[in-house]
Amino acid sequence: MFVLFYVCGSLFIFFLAAKGTLIFSKTDLFFMAECLQTCILMLHACGKVINLYVHKERVLKLLEMYSKFWKLDNFAGSVKDECVNLYTSIRTFVHRYFCISVVCIFFFVFKPPACYIPEGWQMHISIFYGFLFYGLALAVVATDGLFCLLGTAIIVQFKLLGYKFRNIDLFSRTTTNKSKKEEMWKKLRTLVDHHNFLYTYCKLTNRVFSGPFFIQFLASNGSAAISTFILTQGGSWNNTLKFILFCIILISQTVFYCLPAEFIGNAIEQITSDVYESKWCDSDIIQFKKCLVIILTKTQKLVTFSAYGLVFINLKTLIVISKTAFSFYTYLSSVKKIKVN
Repeated sequence: MFVLFYVCGSLFIFFLAAKGTLIFSKTDLFFMAECLQTCILMLHACGKVINLYVHKERVLKLLEMYSKFWKLDNFAGSVKDECVNLYTSIRTFVHRYFCISVVCIFFFVFKPPACYIPEGWQMHISIFYGFLFYGLALAVVATDGLFCLLGTAIIVQFKLLGYKFRNIDLFSRTTTNKSKKEEMWKKLRTLVDHHNFLYTYCKLTNRVFSGPFFIQFLASNGSAAISTFILTQGGSWNNTLKFILFCIILISQTVFYCLPAEFIGNAIEQITSDVYESKWCDSDIIQFKKCLVIILTKTQKLVTFSAYGLVFINLKTLIVISKTAFSFYTYLSSVKKIKVN
């Protein structure tokens, strides 16, 4: 019921903003651009609400699998300190993001995004905005924060897995203690099973968040293009500042997806080095070395996060957004020169 309200409300505001874009396209350039930004904002928020609802069973599955992650308390030394520092940094980052989001919610409630408002509907639309933005902002922040926290947990798990691979206990061919041999093989199977488990978890995570990846990429590119357009047109500083801030917010949300995805890829690549750095040279068991070769082959299979295979989510995505904004700026500059000539 609530999902239906937020989706229908978003589409209603999107319709008013689209109408405002058409009506003011020739009379008020800045208001037209504001209406375009509102269209992007509504599609961005509505898409994430729909995604959470559609994938609610998979999200619960992710949280259930999350409970099977290795506990950090069972480790000690430098690897634990490194993971604790990572968790602390991410928590601080997410906490500040939530605080900024609360400020943005109040800003949008008191100064709603621009759209076409029929005569006599100003009060009704303002009240409707107040109810609508609370749920939409909650869905956006929850989606961004969920991926960031899950991504951090995946990075930590790969670091712990690499640590165990590097420090796995070995036995020699002359070892007569049968229980020690069985324990070593059991530990090796546990590490391989956990590695496969993390691969499955990454694939399920990518399936759940493919929609937000695609929505975020389009929204960031669209906002960057519109902000560039406003900068080339000049105008009052408050309008320019508003568009730039809106663009920064969307790109900051994109960073929430790109950074964890990039670090997960790096952590997966590091597993290959961790396996190679294990004490395999100290073992004279051919069967064990053959197993390590198979494990090395499997660890070279990388996991990529993408928006339905169309856009890969990593730090290069931010470069693509920057190139889009610069290309749009170059195009507008060339059009201006043609008109002057």
